[in-house]
Amino acid sequence: MRTAAAEALGKMGSSGENALLKLVCSAETDIRDRAVAALESSGATAGFARQLAAEDKRGRRAQEAIASIVCAGSRRHLTDVLPDLGETERQILGTLLTVTAAQEKVESEPRARGRA
Repeated sequence: MRTAAAEALGKMGSSGENALLKLVCSAETDIRDRAVAALESSGATAGFARQLAAEDKRGRRAQEAIASIVCAGSRRHLTDVLPDLGETERQILGTLLTVTAAQEKVESEPRARGRA
């Protein structure tokens, strides 16, 4: 049922994408994964990646969307679309992937030290 709901949101255009982007930040892994999968299968993730260099509201929305998707732990699809992007979009996406990975490492270090 959750999969069907996520897929339906993915087909609703911008309003459905916005709802899925909110779900990408869910504390529940299953919900996050289904939201990311729906964004990927609808083509929204690739669309966001292509809009990363836009110097308007679309570009800001795309950067926020990609940052949320990366933060949710989904990088594979983004690296798959890299070759299809222009140079500027590849640079921005590379930065988002690198910065988010570095932030995750910093955030996990205190927890790892506390367990040692």
